[in-house]
Amino acid sequence: VVWIEEIYVKEDFRGCGYGSEFIKHVLEAIPAKRYRLETEPENEKAAALYRRLGFEFFEYVNYKMDR
Repeated sequence: VVWIEEIYVKEDFRGCGYGSEFIKHVLEAIPAKRYRLETEPENEKAAALYRRLGFEFFEYVNYKMDR
């Protein structure tokens, strides 16, 4: 499993294809059986990008502890 974590594109550069190109590069350069990433529910543009690239919604339970 490849977990793609913490992708940020500066606001001025969003919509220019950089996120798509980055993810496509990862998919080509790092062979794996599964790729995972996540986004906040309100980040609809990122979710739409991931769906366009072939990612499917994958519901799971996540826990954390901040100290």
